[in-house]
Amino acid sequence: MSTLTQSQQDTCLYFGIGGAMLSSTCLIQLLVLMAGFHFIHVFVMAVYIFAIIAYVLLARLRSSAPLVLTIELGLSLVALLSLLISGLFSLVASILFMYNLVVIAILYGGYYNKKLQADAVVRRAERDEWQGKI
Repeated sequence: MSTLTQSQQDTCLYFGIGGAMLSSTCLIQLLVLMAGFHFIHVFVMAVYIFAIIAYVLLARLRSSAPLVLTIELGLSLVALLSLLISGLFSLVASILFMYNLVVIAILYGGYYNKKLQADAVVRRAERDEWQGKI
């Protein structure tokens, strides 16, 4: 039994899929546009891979997803600023940052973080209950 309603589960799933696809687009754009090997590009690639992982966690309804997305928001801001400082402007990276901001506002504003933690407790209790019976 889940503490999240079906619409809340769908919201997390769609936000997760959309964020992973947007992060993948940013990663592909960086790989295509990367002229030379620079430490800023490596950092930005790592941030985009971390964003993909964070959004997959959200789509899988993991309780750690809101915290990981909050960390990813800060890293995304640093990556966006480092791209701007290095002379690259990426509209897709700017959209990813704004998307992160909106998703985190909705997750924390709708108390999804507490519901995801309660859902993890319920799943853990159900798993422990069936542990010796199967």
